[in-house]
Amino acid sequence: MVARSTRVSSSPDQGSSLPYPMAAIPVLLVRCLGFLCIAMGFFGLTGCASFDPSVVKTRTEGQAVRVLVGVPEELSLSWVGTTVFNNEAGLERLERLNPRALVGQSVMTLLVEAARYPAVVVEDSPETRSTAMLNGVTASSGVLLLVYPCAAPDQAFQTNQFYRGVGLMQRSLLGLTPRTAMHAVICGEVIDAATRTSMAKTDAVSYQRIDSPYLLSGPKIKEEHRSSVAESMPNHIRAATSQLLERLGLR
Repeated sequence: MVARSTRVSSSPDQGSSLPYPMAAIPVLLVRCLGFLCIAMGFFGLTGCASFDPSVVKTRTEGQAVRVLVGVPEELSLSWVGTTVFNNEAGLERLERLNPRALVGQSVMTLLVEAARYPAVVVEDSPETRSTAMLNGVTASSGVLLLVYPCAAPDQAFQTNQFYRGVGLMQRSLLGLTPRTAMHAVICGEVIDAATRTSMAKTDAVSYQRIDSPYLLSGPKIKEEHRSSVAESMPNHIRAATSQLLERLGLR
């Protein structure tokens, strides 16, 4: 991922040894911190993928898989930059779209198609964090697969913002020229049920750039776009789920 920057083209004050005028230094500092956050977010997501998928494939083949899906049933909505002091975030449910059910169905279909596991069971989890998802789970054999929402840097518009889970992120400056990204960001972790040790953990992202506003203040999806979101989002969920299982070595 490449962070796009805008160079400060000011001339240094006469007699100053600094490459930029003092007034530009706070701006540069803010930009540097923004780019550092993007880099930390990127390595935070990809750094957990230090495992060999082929080893996971060998260790899990022939075992029963219990899948816990912690993706919310609602869409995650965020509008960044509505005003300097007003960034909005929230959840909204669409009648014809249930992200949790779609993730579960996609995982089930892909694992059964792999024909490597004698049994696959998918269960809903009210939790969205991996540690909390394990509370109360009593499985003593086979494999646990935790699937839950996570965050990923904005790739559609290369800003310093983050997508979060399954939903829409709208970006604007003081409410002007808002643009939208439709996204599905999910994380997965493969755990040995007997020892409760993690075998693999990684993330997957599918997104779509939309050069028009899809959200109203609130945030809330505009009525005229609700149908298109319900039709398009399942494609991103299936793409992210397929990518996730490939990366984990489960198919």
